[in-house]
Amino acid sequence: MGKVALVVKRSVSRKGAKARRRQLVSNRQVYSVGGVSDADYGYLAGYGMVRVIGVWRRLLQTTPLCGIRLSMDAPKAIIDLAQSTPARVGLAVESLDGTWGFVLRPDDIFTQASAIKIPILWELHRQAAAGELSLTERLTIEPINGAGGCGLLQNFLPGVSQLALADLGVAMIVLSDNVATNLLIDRLGFDAVNALLEHLGAKQTRLRRKMIDVEARRAGRENTSTPVEAVHLMRRLHEEELAGDAVAAAVLKVLRLRKESPVTAALHKEMTIATKPGMLDGLRTEWSIIQHHGVDYAQALMADGADDTVLEPLFRHLTTAIRVETCKLAGRG
Repeated sequence: MGKVALVVKRSVSRKGAKARRRQLVSNRQVYSVGGVSDADYGYLAGYGMVRVIGVWRRLLQTTPLCGIRLSMDAPKAIIDLAQSTPARVGLAVESLDGTWGFVLRPDDIFTQASAIKIPILWELHRQAAAGELSLTERLTIEPINGAGGCGLLQNFLPGVSQLALADLGVAMIVLSDNVATNLLIDRLGFDAVNALLEHLGAKQTRLRRKMIDVEARRAGRENTSTPVEAVHLMRRLHEEELAGDAVAAAVLKVLRLRKESPVTAALHKEMTIATKPGMLDGLRTEWSIIQHHGVDYAQALMADGADDTVLEPLFRHLTTAIRVETCKLAGRG
């Protein structure tokens, strides 16, 4: 059975926490949840996601919500979704102000596919800000360096075209271009990306191979992370952007560019979504920041053990279910 972690800031007053607890406990009506597509909202009715889950009421009635970390079984509807397929599913969700969140298999290590491109983009802009490189520096496109899988650059003539580092970063995120990614890995270095992750406190999130490196995969060298580390990295980007950090702002500007993914498909187009999906045979991941009408949170979804005919709709339904839960937790239900 998965667990949920509800995190409440120490700055919350006991009086405010009690009032919030009474609000959640007494709120038993059907919710109208903003930001969820009508089709996915209808789907969730079958999982009971439009009513307050009893375990929340029991916990909130007996546990103070001030300055502590709470652990509890995951909301039943999310567990039901996770267990509705043969896949191993992990997820982490945390409000951008750190006042609430929940997790399922938070510390399980998952292969990341293209979601690992977020730390690569972060390191690119860190090095530019530190004067270690220029974003206008141009690299020659060699399609053999990452041919296969996603992207446009694999179709370019070899050795003819050049692109600026900043443009390669955009192609890496928006098109998930593997040639662009591998050129950036060559330019930045594995050690630099992993040093950034270490500095950020991520112990299991690591870049170990280039994209489309079959031999590395056979040898077991995978790019990895966990749900809880991924969601903390996304929250860190948000916090640093709020603090005026130009690097975080540049990274999130690229991540907010529109792209197709299960998360963007499940949510309304007017929502602000910074996201990067990834997929390989038998696995899917996506790291996101979702902001709309004051219900703002980071989420990380990871799953393996099933093909994408299962995982893609699963991620859409999980995203919708998470939106329902976050609206309730944020008092916007």
